[in-house]
Amino acid sequence: MDWDLARFVLALARHGTASAAAQALGVDQTTVSRRLTAAEAVLGTPLFERVERRFRPTPVGAAVAAEAETMERAAIAIQHAARDREEALSGPIRIA
Repeated sequence: MDWDLARFVLALARHGTASAAAQALGVDQTTVSRRLTAAEAVLGTPLFERVERRFRPTPVGAAVAAEAETMERAAIAIQHAARDREEALSGPIRIA
């Protein structure tokens, strides 16, 4: 599963509803639903149970969300490393 799908699973696990996950991701509820369907299709198993308008992770969904947190930490570390590297290389450039 790629990061794009994993981040939707993670947001849904964290927020519990499609509307809250959508707001956190800056998308609409339909996009959250479509991405969840795609993630479940890729893995071939349900990732959430729908209980009283909330999404509760299945055991597989909880494991996927935990791994997505690892992916998220790696993505943040990459952004910080790139920013730090960019700051370290600032200054005038001469082209000869």
